[in-house]
Amino acid sequence: MRLLDWTDPDDDTRGYWATFFPRSVKKEVMADAEARIISGDDADRILCEMPIAALDQAARDTGYKRLDEALNDRKFTAMLPLFVGDAEAVLRFRKRCVPRWMQLVHREAKGASWDVSRMHARRAMKTPLGTSSVDDIRLPKTSLHFRVQPESALASPDKEQHAPVTDVLVVEEPAPRRLWRIAVESGSAVGNTSALITSLDLPSGATLDTVLEQHAAQVATGEDWRSLLAWVVSMLLLSRT
Repeated sequence: MRLLDWTDPDDDTRGYWATFFPRSVKKEVMADAEARIISGDDADRILCEMPIAALDQAARDTGYKRLDEALNDRKFTAMLPLFVGDAEAVLRFRKRCVPRWMQLVHREAKGASWDVSRMHARRAMKTPLGTSSVDDIRLPKTSLHFRVQPESALASPDKEQHAPVTDVLVVEEPAPRRLWRIAVESGSAVGNTSALITSLDLPSGATLDTVLEQHAAQVATGEDWRSLLAWVVSMLLLSRT
């Protein structure tokens, strides 16, 4: 499945979420099911979709600018213990929210999409970054989606997987704390996919080498993002030549 393929909550789910407070929305859905205004199956579906509807609303209400603003939206955080579960379940769900938020930004911003040929992908792998400043590196739009040919040999940041990358989505959050959110999807030989997420701070005046070194010191054990991040930057540099 491609990184930007997803299913939206339906209008019923959005309607309940927009109309009621988090603490009462579940009660209202169940009351309508008991009154046969909606079916039991519809009630189950609506309750399952509610956390995503809440995230969608939070992203919209915070202007699709910053992930943390959406995840800390008051109505969204009030929903979490009611629909997601205990603290551990909430932590897992918030992590899954990152690519969804990025997808929403990409759609709202009408983000750019680039089909990357094997030749261009491999050329970017060999392009030196030099002493470029992060101030000189800009996405063509708020978000940029790369569709990569699996035979390009661009490898997943997962050290154990070593699967070819098929999709990279980059979303930029603006100053005062400029940073990129990056999601990477790769496919194994049997067609399975997995997504990895990271963020890259882009402080004004810093060199690319510096920010990549700082990022490498902070990433989870078992992940090596430097080559992938350098590749994204190289693709942007090559697009200007």
